Amino acid sequence: MINLREVDKKSNEILALFIDEIGFDGEYYVSQKNCPVILDGVYGEGGYIDPGKTTQIETIIQKLGSRASDTLKKHIKEYGVIKISKDYQYVDNNNPDLLISLVHEKIHSHRNLLVFDAYLDGKEAPYISNGESFEQVTNNYDTFNADPSQDILKGSINTSEVILEKYKDKSDEELAELSSEDKKQNTKMTSQGAIDETLVELMAVLSYKLYKNKKDGIDADIWQELDRVAMKYDQNDSIVPASKLILKHHDLDLFRWMIDPLSYQNDDIHYDFFAKYTENDQELVDEICHKFAKERNKGLDSVVATGFDRRR
Repeated sequence: MINLREVDKKSNEILALFIDEIGFDGEYYVSQKNCPVILDGVYGEGGYIDPGKTTQIETIIQKLGSRASDTLKKHIKEYGVIKISKDYQYVDNNNPDLLISLVHEKIHSHRNLLVFDAYLDGKEAPYISNGESFEQVTNNYDTFNADPSQDILKGSINTSEVILEKYKDKSDEELAELSSEDKKQNTKMTSQGAIDETLVELMAVLSYKLYKNKKDGIDADIWQELDRVAMKYDQNDSIVPASKLILKHHDLDLFRWMIDPLSYQNDDIHYDFFAKYTENDQELVDEICHKFAKERNKGLDSVVATGFDRRR
């Protein structure tokens, strides 16, 4: 049976090594959030529940009952919680799938930000497309938890008083319906989610490979591992074109952006760094999105229609 404390510690070591490899301080990075890890009957390999999802958080705390200390409950409310499938409870602490899954969810937990931004009732996206840009349809603002790629629309957004005046007579319910039916916005958010999940998974896989190499005394750097993923990994996996994208640019800016998004977005949470970075790479971007959708046993149109199926 796994020892969650030991697995948690090992996953931090694995993630810290990767963070060091891309030029940041890995030890400092993993020390910044003490997100609890629990075994729970979740679908698939794992999931991260951010602290803003208060109903889910309270349900988890109630389910843990007397097994959870006051400190654990406090940390869950402050940082959220990572759930690992009970399918893993009898595996070895060094199980690669378990460690990669946990590193994946830890990256998500570190990417959770407390943002101040526009919102509609129920935190619906407050935007409607208009040509090549989007229009903000409300001047309601609030503070809430969000993943900067999966929850925040990226792109050119018109927030002028003229535009806000255009929508002032519509209720939040009407605006939310218009926003939810906006195909361009749905497609953009689906694409952002696919890219985000793919890059998080690629970072988790590379983290484990680099850690394993170090343990086995193998001298292989991140570029060699990216090349191996691109050439030898399952060619139907979306991390393959993602690896090719990074190899094409031959820099680690996408990974650094994933770890420290605001520093690469001119302090604007809506700035589309990824679109700017990949403006000459549309074929690879499309390949990532389509392979990601296929992995989820859905066509891209089906994913757009039903909403992005977040692994986290």
